[in-house]
Amino acid sequence: MGKLQEIYDFCKEKYNDCFAVVNGMACAVSELLAKKGESYDPKNVTVKFDLLLQYSLLQVAVADNDFDRNELIFIRDITNQGDLVDYLNAAFGENFKWEDYFQSDVQKLQQLLALLNDQMIQLSREFVTLFAFCDSMLQKDHTAELEQKVAEIIVGLCTMDNNVTEQEMNTEILFFKVIGAIKAEKEKNA
Repeated sequence: MGKLQEIYDFCKEKYNDCFAVVNGMACAVSELLAKKGESYDPKNVTVKFDLLLQYSLLQVAVADNDFDRNELIFIRDITNQGDLVDYLNAAFGENFKWEDYFQSDVQKLQQLLALLNDQMIQLSREFVTLFAFCDSMLQKDHTAELEQKVAEIIVGLCTMDNNVTEQEMNTEILFFKVIGAIKAEKEKNA
């Protein structure tokens, strides 16, 4: 268990780095809008970042038709503000817990993720717009940094069940589509 904890701690550090960048950008936009007399809550974007990340991690975790308890704990605990299960409960008037999803049939969980895909893409739009806008004004390419660190988090997740599979490594991951959308938005605004 010690090695898994080390991997999780490494991934949590990568997550914290990503979260700090996203939060910093959201706070900068909030301050800019405040000067114009408008209010904007940075949590609008940071919560979306967390939801998109958890959704993407779940896509990876169930890709090999196996959802391990360590994967569940990793996904549940990695984020700071957004929680996918809380989001789903609010959206559908349910009262599920992470454990309920763990105990469900993996194929049903895959179907749920497929059904939610369009909704998650909708949810990503504000995140994409804000991140692309802010990142295009900065010298450092935070998009590349975000992509690299999320990839490291995903690889860390894949090791949680002690079995990195080809299905996990080759599954279509929403977060990388989000990164692609950020890059396209930056290119359009250049």
